[in-house]
Amino acid sequence: MQLESHDITGPMPLIDRAHTPSPTAAGAALVAALLGRWSLTRGEIAAYCAQHFDLVSEGVDALLGAARLIYVEIDGEWLVRPAGTDHATWLSEVADREASRAWFRRNVALSGPFARASRVVDVARMMRGQNPFGVDIFGWMLPQRPAALGSRTVVSIEGEAFSMPDLDATRVVVEGERERERENDDDSDTGGATLDLFSGNDYLGLRVHPKVRAAAMRVLRDTGVGSGGSRMLSGTSPEHRALERALARWKGTEDAVVFNSGWHANMAVTTAFAGPETVVFSDALNHASIIDGLRLSGAEVQVFAHNDAADLARRIQLVRDDPARGPRALSRGLIVVEGIYSMDGDVAPLGPIVDLAEAHGLTVHVDEAHSALVLGASGKGLCEHAGVAPGRVALQMGTLSKAFGGEGGYVAGRAGVIEALKLLARPFWFSTALPGASAAGSLAALEVAQAEPERRARLWRNAAYLRGALTDLGYDLCGSTSWIIPVLIGDEARTALLHHRLRDAGILASAIFAPAVSRGQERVRLSLSSEHTRPQLERVVEVFEGFAELRA
Repeated sequence: MQLESHDITGPMPLIDRAHTPSPTAAGAALVAALLGRWSLTRGEIAAYCAQHFDLVSEGVDALLGAARLIYVEIDGEWLVRPAGTDHATWLSEVADREASRAWFRRNVALSGPFARASRVVDVARMMRGQNPFGVDIFGWMLPQRPAALGSRTVVSIEGEAFSMPDLDATRVVVEGERERERENDDDSDTGGATLDLFSGNDYLGLRVHPKVRAAAMRVLRDTGVGSGGSRMLSGTSPEHRALERALARWKGTEDAVVFNSGWHANMAVTTAFAGPETVVFSDALNHASIIDGLRLSGAEVQVFAHNDAADLARRIQLVRDDPARGPRALSRGLIVVEGIYSMDGDVAPLGPIVDLAEAHGLTVHVDEAHSALVLGASGKGLCEHAGVAPGRVALQMGTLSKAFGGEGGYVAGRAGVIEALKLLARPFWFSTALPGASAAGSLAALEVAQAEPERRARLWRNAAYLRGALTDLGYDLCGSTSWIIPVLIGDEARTALLHHRLRDAGILASAIFAPAVSRGQERVRLSLSSEHTRPQLERVVEVFEGFAELRA
């Protein structure tokens, strides 16, 4: 028996991750975890890759994670075994290859963003033809892989396309499956798979509300699809001004400014108000837009333990006690937290944080992307929920793309702060403004949310029911107290399998892997809407109940 091992237990370069002998890295992880072995012939590998290979580098890294595998060639077949498995024991078990292959074909047909390839591109050949330097500029990340996989390629996907049937905020149609059905049968008109949506962020169902749609369509008809200029040139419309005034009144602040997205808003704050001489205290689970903005700012960043006011106080004191810096280092400092954290669904302890800020002369910036319109007795957000006067929080940022159901972002605060932000924020100066139709839709959404508080009440009831049911089944919900409910699985393979069991039951829910969360914190995240019905929630509970035997 000829034996050749390819041990890649260390960090895996992009193309090795994307072109393991497994048709999908998730498939390899699943089989390694659930069977402990599998095998495919070279021909099967090549055929499957050509038809279904689905992975981008980040997706592969997220799915495969820490499941280090060793690739072994035995008698012309590629075999995969976990790196921690005893080799002799493993060899004695690989005789069951046909059963492994049959199981693979039955069970590892992934769907969603980790499934079918939209295209397979020979990047190296393409770039050599276009590259003026005459070298393979991708050579550093295209190392040689097993010869069975043929010429070097990079696989990319755009994700599946979804449409909304009959303006139902809780259901989507998988357009990719509809297209494949039409390709296979020109007379087929089944409409594709319709799934219950538990991975969205339209928390109040406002994106399909008739008043919201009518307001946006009126401005779209009157002014067109775009704004035609930046806010500092010709792009500011009456709808922008009206929305900003309404946001300020709602948040209880003096003024507000609208940006093209929540990402833009966070980037604007962090780069405008932080710099190389600024110390910023940032929660360990803050959003990527905050992290990237702080990196661009050049500020000194002190990361404190998630939602841990005591650790924040300790880090503030360390800076204050540093002879080289002292209290002056804090005079322009920021504390940055979120209202509700998107991966854990928990709420920041704003009261103690604001107390610390005021004691040390720090400014507080709160990201309310997931809490605006929903958190608090009347949906005004974290300040209302925590009983903190709005004036004590200098910068209240939020998005218009989640509970508002539209697009865009905003920052609310004191008039002088907002004026300074407009002058200093590059996203405000150098981006074509948000379309007036989007601003009009968001203004209508704000009015509807205030006029229909029952939407918020339904959302809280749905969240309480589902959190209670999943907790009764013994699942760890990561401390969630909101309508974002992460169900901790802690393993790439079982997380992927649960995602597909939900999908098979007609439920679209997000499987979350590294780098979105730390390794060992893999989870399925459920995002609820006020428009979900009790039967939809009960179907989710049924799947989780049936999955209990695969939990660690």
